[in-house]
Amino acid sequence: MDCFSAGCVIAELFLEAPLFSLSQLFKYREGEYNVDSQLMSIEEGVRKLIKQMISLDPSARPTFDTLLHTSRGTVFPETFYSFLHNYVSSVNEISPVYQAPSPPTATPSIVPSSSASTLRTGSSLGPPLDAPTAVTTPEARPSEADHRIEKLWADYESVEPYLLVESADEHPPNITVDFTTTTTSLSRPYQDVLPVELHIPNRDSTLENSHKGRRAALEGKIMSAFSSASVLITSTQDGPALIILALVTSNIRNCHLPTSKIHALDVFLALSCRLTDEAKLDRMIPYIVELLHDEAAIVRSAALRTLMQVLMLVTVVTPSNAAIFPEYIIPNIRHLVQDPEVSVRCTFAQCIVQLADTAVRYLEIGQALKAHGAFKLAVDTQEYDQSHFEVSYEVSLQDLQNNIQDNLSALLMDPSSIVKRAVLHNISSLCIFLGRQKTNDVLLSHMITYLNDRDWLLRHAFFESIVDVAACAGGRSLEEYILPLMVQALSDVEESVVAKVISTLTNLCELGLFQKMRIWELMSATLGFLFHPNVWIRQ
Repeated sequence: MDCFSAGCVIAELFLEAPLFSLSQLFKYREGEYNVDSQLMSIEEGVRKLIKQMISLDPSARPTFDTLLHTSRGTVFPETFYSFLHNYVSSVNEISPVYQAPSPPTATPSIVPSSSASTLRTGSSLGPPLDAPTAVTTPEARPSEADHRIEKLWADYESVEPYLLVESADEHPPNITVDFTTTTTSLSRPYQDVLPVELHIPNRDSTLENSHKGRRAALEGKIMSAFSSASVLITSTQDGPALIILALVTSNIRNCHLPTSKIHALDVFLALSCRLTDEAKLDRMIPYIVELLHDEAAIVRSAALRTLMQVLMLVTVVTPSNAAIFPEYIIPNIRHLVQDPEVSVRCTFAQCIVQLADTAVRYLEIGQALKAHGAFKLAVDTQEYDQSHFEVSYEVSLQDLQNNIQDNLSALLMDPSSIVKRAVLHNISSLCIFLGRQKTNDVLLSHMITYLNDRDWLLRHAFFESIVDVAACAGGRSLEEYILPLMVQALSDVEESVVAKVISTLTNLCELGLFQKMRIWELMSATLGFLFHPNVWIRQ
């Protein structure tokens, strides 16, 4: 590519439209067309670079080496020269270990094993040369993209210091509204799948022991926590992380090994703290969504966890992404409810609370954008999108609740008891999301059937979560439906379930959900358990 063509490409990247039409190009060549007005929207350093590259006089166009030298520290960051250029070049080199699949008739050479266990931690070249010979099918062999992803994953600890963004506030950026809800839920380590624990060599996770959700992951990072309904400036904060992101996204679709795809998801999550929210939603989320359809169940589960974590990290949503949940996220994860693998459905069940809470938060951000006048439609899309723009908050929330309810109902009726227990893990947040009426109609009506299940762990999980459901469902449901079932469960064959029933009855009494006469009746029904041989029940 010559200098003039490269200048046109750079201009089109910044303008998001071609710099010339064919007729304009002919006029420009004759000196009858001026591009200064088009380039005014581009920052000064880049504008000056483009004008030099598209100069009418070919002799006045500088060489690429000259441009790199004169633009150092202005258009191109110093990191590009000190690290990124050489590193990206080394990543793009074909690994000496990698060999293209040979024809079936040829003698097979030593090929790296496709097993994830042969990947050497911290190695930039993937498996060792003395690895056992892989199967003869080309699909099982690591591709060049696999080696590149493994190198990026192994080297990320040394790459991260170069991804820090230099402060640059010379130009007024676009202003978007940061709206944060005040409701937060505490995470339970070793029980919750979110926040995701990063697995990157020689690096401690920034999400470890986190109990503040998306905010804690941003502490000490580029973006700071802002107060509710504050104004956040997000102009040029992506920096070198965008180059690494582009490197990962350009290779992830050509990966053959599930381990490489999972490592790419780890890099995505690590990079998310170095990128603006707009970059997360526009440049990263589509590739994660693509992996939700991967043939490997472990990749689908990891993609779902990473997708939810990245969406939870977002605090600033532009108008173009305000409807990302109803229009993009929910339709693309719906198929996971019927996934053939129990592990994937179980992951979905554990993430459905965060899915509901995050979707509501995005909806509220969209409403805040409208209230602040920032939700403005383009002229060419006003007629098409006006009906969507005028949809009220109540209608949008109702549609969202219906979508979540459909997925929740499928999970509540899942044939696997493991999936049902995963749904009950954080049931209180679902009760708040659905409201009293739907808690009775959807949650409670399905949960009651769990007491007939042969899996005692599911029955135990029912009584572990029924306190929150009863508090939301109301006194009538507690008296007429829940309490008779609990009294009947005192004769359960599993002693752990009986102990949990007594504990649950105690919690309900402490909350004041029973009248005094009902408490006396319960004491009469449970008094005999003081002589039970099981110490758990006696206690």
